[in-house]
Amino acid sequence: MAKKKPAGTIQAPATPVDKRCVRFSFEFLDPDHPHFSLESCSKEFLVALLREILSYQDFTVDAFTQPDPKAHRHPIDFPSTSEPNGFTNVDPNREDLWTDSPWQFGLSDGKLARVAWRVHGFLSEETFYIVWLDPTHHLD
Repeated sequence: MAKKKPAGTIQAPATPVDKRCVRFSFEFLDPDHPHFSLESCSKEFLVALLREILSYQDFTVDAFTQPDPKAHRHPIDFPSTSEPNGFTNVDPNREDLWTDSPWQFGLSDGKLARVAWRVHGFLSEETFYIVWLDPTHHLD
């Protein structure tokens, strides 16, 4: 026989699970930023970027937004970085974007577990907008 819950017991609300898969966009890529230029990216960097995007394609938003030190995936606190103004090429007043959620993730060259290569962007809904490619880990 099932036990009855004591009168007055309040259950914690269930946290909804976001089952949407992360998508990637280059819509706000800043290829000419002096510290994150496209020209500074090697072929190996770009190959690693595409491989990483493919590996994340089955991640849910919830899984992607769980910080992972091994993958160097975590939120960015711009005021404490070398780029305190953040993504200046993205209009923060666009109503269709939520640009207050900057993140980064690392790239692997396939030989080492992880290297200093990074990708910076922001998550709006289920889309991760890649803004800066950082092969030299300039963003400190």
